[in-house]
Amino acid sequence: MAGISYMNMIWQLANVVSVLEKSRGFKALKRSKELIKGKMGTSFAMVLVILLCTIPNAVLVQKLAGFGTIESVCLEIFIAFWGTLITLYALVVQTVFYFVCKSYHRENIDKSSLADHLDEYPEEYVPLKTRPYM
Repeated sequence: MAGISYMNMIWQLANVVSVLEKSRGFKALKRSKELIKGKMGTSFAMVLVILLCTIPNAVLVQKLAGFGTIESVCLEIFIAFWGTLITLYALVVQTVFYFVCKSYHRENIDKSSLADHLDEYPEEYVPLKTRPYM
């Protein structure tokens, strides 16, 4: 369990690193492993809190079989809503944890460079080219 938790911590931080820095793939995993050093306890607590927030979804899914149709639909809508909230919460927590790790290692957080990097992503939706049906 400790190994799975450790890999989960590295993986979650690598997701943030791949968005906020120019490293991708294994480089992002290596970078996140470097950032976690010294903040292992905080990282473990972050993963634990996110896991504890997802337990109600698992319990509700198991209870779903005992309800009627209308109750099941309402419960499914609630489960989807709760899952979305937990996902958004986890993304914010992971991003804040990334900046905490950078400041712990006394790395410069260059806001202008970060803004320039994030501006590389397309701002507007670019529609796909449609092909006429044959």
